[in-house]
Amino acid sequence: MQKFIAEESFWELFPDAAIGIIVARGLKPADQVPAEDAAAIAKLLREANEQADKHLTSNTISENEPVRVWREAYQKFKTKKGARCSVENLFKRVLKGNPVGSITPSVDIYNAISLKHALPVGGEDLDSFVGGASFWLRTRRPSSSR
Repeated sequence: MQKFIAEESFWELFPDAAIGIIVARGLKPADQVPAEDAAAIAKLLREANEQADKHLTSNTISENEPVRVWREAYQKFKTKKGARCSVENLFKRVLKGNPVGSITPSVDIYNAISLKHALPVGGEDLDSFVGGASFWLRTRRPSSSR
C-alpha cells in the first residue's frame, strides 16, 4: 500500500476526526511466535478484557457511551443495515461474560487496544494489496462499483 486516502466527504462528516496508521513489518504466523511473546500477548488480551469493564456502565449495550458515540457516527454514512462498529461487537462479548479470545497474535494485539481504549482498530495485510494500491476511507461506495 502506497497511500491512505480519506476522501473529502469523510472530513465533511467528521471534521474533528483523528486517524492513526501503524505499519508493522515482519509479523510472524502464530506458529512462529516464540512462546514468551505469545504468553505476553495472551496476557495483554486478558487484561484488556478486564479493562473493558470501565467503558461498560450498563448491561444494555446501546446505553454505553462508546457504543452510543460510534452508532451515531455510523448513522452519518451508508453502511449495510445493522452494521456495527467492531468495538461494539467486542464489548458485547465482554458484557455476556464471554471474553474476547485469541485469534492470531496480530489480531489479539489490536483487539486488546480496542477493548482497552474503546476504539475500533483493524488490520490489513499490506502484501495483499496489488501493485501498491491505495487504501481509501469513504463515506459511500464509488459509483463505478455499484
